[in-house]
Amino acid sequence: MGKGAKSTGWFHNIPVPFYKSVRVTFQLSPEDEGSSPELWTIVRGAEGLPMHLGNLELPLSQGSVKLDLQRKDAQLQPLDFYDMAVVPSGLAGTVFMTSLFINGTSNYNYMEGCFHFYSPANQAWPGTLLATGMEDFYDSAFYFNGGGFHMPVSGMTHKPGDGTFSGYRLHEMDPLVFKDGARLQWRNGDVTDETTGLKCTLQSGGIPAGGNPGHPGPSAVSSYAWVYTWKPVSAHRIEV
Repeated sequence: MGKGAKSTGWFHNIPVPFYKSVRVTFQLSPEDEGSSPELWTIVRGAEGLPMHLGNLELPLSQGSVKLDLQRKDAQLQPLDFYDMAVVPSGLAGTVFMTSLFINGTSNYNYMEGCFHFYSPANQAWPGTLLATGMEDFYDSAFYFNGGGFHMPVSGMTHKPGDGTFSGYRLHEMDPLVFKDGARLQWRNGDVTDETTGLKCTLQSGGIPAGGNPGHPGPSAVSSYAWVYTWKPVSAHRIEV
């Protein structure tokens, strides 16, 4: 997945399951309404094949696998929590991919925010800690001091120094599988527990994390989350 040319050329090979028919659409962004852009597109696929995400085979034989895009936007205050993906109880599945876009109005200290995964969705705090900061989650370090990059399962696509950021991650090699609903959560900045020195363990209180000067400011956040879901297999349907 990525951009292969200077001005155009966006490609991806994300498997999208369908059973009887499929329809692919293109939509202009609001600021392009009324214009007449040129578009070249190729869409192709195959029928009757098993579908794998890394080592995980999706249970297509159940006829209930669905790929949903959860698109969210929010204005966050410092230390606010933000749910990137939410799946209600009663559904199994896996979080396939996320993209996160942030406009920090004062600094980059929001990158101290930790990532938590709750399965089921109502699992008690702190759930499963996935990363102790944004650069950890997107496979970099120290506020992405190596610049932008594109790797097979992650990348940082935008960080010009004005408080804005965008990045993506595919959970193909480290699947986030759930059996009864789930929730993927990020925080706008984070704190350290003064008594233990540990980060990502407090919902409130503490001191600014990472020893950074200042505090995270308000942030405008947008995210995409592609989530596969299916109905759990009942015990009486399992064959050995």
